Amino acid sequence: MQRSILSPDLPSKATKASKELSALPPALVIADEKQYLYYRKSPLIDLGIRPGDPLKPFSLSDVALREGREVMDERDAALFGVPYAGFATPVVHPTFGKMAVTLVFPSITLHVGYGDHRPPYAHPSSPDHLAIWDGRAFRLCPLQSILYLTTEGRKTKVVAKRLTGYHRQNLSTLLQTHLDPKRFVRVHRSTVVNIMHIHALHPYPNGTLLIEMSDGSRLQSSRQYAHALRTQFDF
Repeated sequence: MQRSILSPDLPSKATKASKELSALPPALVIADEKQYLYYRKSPLIDLGIRPGDPLKPFSLSDVALREGREVMDERDAALFGVPYAGFATPVVHPTFGKMAVTLVFPSITLHVGYGDHRPPYAHPSSPDHLAIWDGRAFRLCPLQSILYLTTEGRKTKVVAKRLTGYHRQNLSTLLQTHLDPKRFVRVHRSTVVNIMHIHALHPYPNGTLLIEMSDGSRLQSSRQYAHALRTQFDF
């Protein structure tokens, strides 16, 4: 099976990425929406993945599959026991269907190899506040007080304990540059919640979740993101 997956039929984006990074010895991960299909470790990094292991929520492969986009980012040791950086791209294989191909490096490799083209992950150096517009002035909102964020047009609506306003960047950009992925998770394509302020999760028979926040707000998850939440919280 692994020989078939690693066929010349993989889209040119993944092939091009491999050629550009051929000077470095990356690990290679191939996964579908449920499990890891193939893993080749690198002399520099080993995530300890075995084919057949369940796909880890919020890993780079998972984000690429759920959001249908290329992802260049970093993750700390919480997922695989070792921090890593990588480039993941969603592909459609003629036999195996929707998959993600991910090149994996030690957490500092992308910074060295790409010079100024650093991955968007910047949580460790991000400020503790987010500047949001409340209609009269920009207010500095503590990140820990944010309950949830939703997409409204091209902007992001930010709902916090004592403040509601708008930020000019979209949800995906805020997740990559300001919001800690350990606290802020996407529950819908247009909604991100702070898990520290989730009061209750109500399952529906159709596989979605009704998310009750600490302020009484109720948010609806999509089935796709509900699966990730169920896996993360083990219920």
